[in-house]
Amino acid sequence: MSLSVSFLNVARLLASRFVHSVLTLWLVTILFFIMIEALPGDFAVQSAGMGTTEEMMDATRERLGLFASAPERYVKWLYGALTGDLGISWWAGQPIVGLISERLWHTGWLFGWAVAVTVPLSLLLSFLATYWQHSWFDRASSMTALA
Repeated sequence: MSLSVSFLNVARLLASRFVHSVLTLWLVTILFFIMIEALPGDFAVQSAGMGTTEEMMDATRERLGLFASAPERYVKWLYGALTGDLGISWWAGQPIVGLISERLWHTGWLFGWAVAVTVPLSLLLSFLATYWQHSWFDRASSMTALA
C-alpha cells in the first residue's frame, strides 16, 4: 500500500513540475516576444541597403509577415517552433534548424567532455572534503564550489 501511495506522490510531483516547466517556458517566450516587439525601428528599414525603395521594403515586410498583428505573429511563430520550423535566418539565408543541427554535434562533444571531467572531480573533492570535515580543505572546496 505504501509503495503505491509513494509512487502516486512521485508521479503527482513529476506532473506538477512538468506543467510548471511548460508554463514557465511559455511565459519566457511571451516575455522575449514582447521585448523584441518593443525595440525601436522597423526590421525592413534596418536591413535595407542604400537605394532601397519603399516598395522593396513593403515586399520585405510582406515576406516576413510584419503586416500581421503581434499576437498573430506570435501564434504563427509558436506553432512553427512546436512543429520544428524555426524559419529562415535572415543573416545566413538558410533554415535555422539546419544551422542548429550543424553545431549540435560540437555542443554534444563539449558537453560530454565537461561531464567526464567535472563529475569525477566533484565526487573526489566532495569525498575529500567529507573526509577532512571542518578543515581548511573543506572550507576552501566549499567556497570554490559556491563561487
